[in-house]
Amino acid sequence: GRGRFFGVGATSRIPGYFLSYALKSGGRTLGVATVKVKLDAAERVWATLPGAMLVTDERSVVILGSRPEWKFHALRPLSAAERAVVAAERPYPPDPAVLPWAGGAALQTGQHVVVDGAAHLVTARALPAQRWQVQALDPLAPAFSRARSRALMASLAAAVAGLLLMAAWQSRRNGLQKLATQAALQAAHDSLETRVAERTRQLSEANRALGAEIEARKAVEQSLHATQAELVHA
Repeated sequence: GRGRFFGVGATSRIPGYFLSYALKSGGRTLGVATVKVKLDAAERVWATLPGAMLVTDERSVVILGSRPEWKFHALRPLSAAERAVVAAERPYPPDPAVLPWAGGAALQTGQHVVVDGAAHLVTARALPAQRWQVQALDPLAPAFSRARSRALMASLAAAVAGLLLMAAWQSRRNGLQKLATQAALQAAHDSLETRVAERTRQLSEANRALGAEIEARKAVEQSLHATQAELVHA
């Protein structure tokens, strides 16, 4: 009791989406109500967006799109059976030409295609009720530019982090060297103090020995004076 069909009007030559509804009463079909919906408004909106949009039917033929020159072109060659259906139903001109950038196959999400010399990323979504597929082609140049900018920022951040690490390592190294120098100076100072104390002890002992020798000489001298006096007296 319901039908759907996309095609170019036989008299108006304007493409549209046809919806048909059977009018029944008492088990009898009294007639069929048909409505034609124009979809060019969607194409006008898509034309203002970056990249490109297209809708393909079950035969991978572009029936809607933001690029008029792609309309009613196929993404892949049609089989003989598909060409026979197109010839019988006449939804669009028979034997549509294949778009050269499509690669001869239906577009898949994540696929890269080159359109007008620029790389594009494909995002595809299915419309099961109509057996259509919507594809968006987004230029990769802005994404590459953003990726390069982010890579440059990451490189700069890594360089800054490396400089900070190097500065921290140098500071730690200087600190260790300072500690080592201080330790060496302290060891030298301790050694010098030990040597001074030892030398002082030696000098003290020598001084005491010299004092004892002087006292002994004084005693000898006194003894000599006494002897001399006795000799003079004698």
